[in-house]
Amino acid sequence: MGKRLILRGCLVAMLLVGSAGAIEGMGFLKIEGLGVERIDLIRDGQEEKITLKYTEEPLELPVGRYQVYHIGLVQRHYTYGDGDMFIEIREGETCVFKAGGPLIHSVKVNGRRGRFFEVGYEMKGADGRSYRTAGVRYLPKLEVYKDGKRIGGGVFEFG
Repeated sequence: MGKRLILRGCLVAMLLVGSAGAIEGMGFLKIEGLGVERIDLIRDGQEEKITLKYTEEPLELPVGRYQVYHIGLVQRHYTYGDGDMFIEIREGETCVFKAGGPLIHSVKVNGRRGRFFEVGYEMKGADGRSYRTAGVRYLPKLEVYKDGKRIGGGVFEFG
């Protein structure tokens, strides 16, 4: 079974009267991180996605357990939940969820084949998750130096 992520905090309780006259408890979700544009959630027992646009103020949600399906960042960076990322909204409390930046870029040489290097690239967010990019504006550039002098390099495509 995958790792479960449940975060919680406290704030003032609010109630919402549902269409059937039942009272449904409310809680809040505070999104922390840089560059978050939206988060898509799926509430337990439902199939429909809920899209939340980023705001600095806590967002009000009905009490329940939500799976994080997608996190969209500015400049078309994104990540998908792997079925192991959950948020639990409790009545009158604020759940703090970390996502997005600062993004940390890392490059690693994974191996070598003769004169060629296999280079891996990873972009991690404040939540420790790997983010991808949808549509590349700039192709990666690599320069190789020896004793302070450029001895090779070039531009290459992802993949």
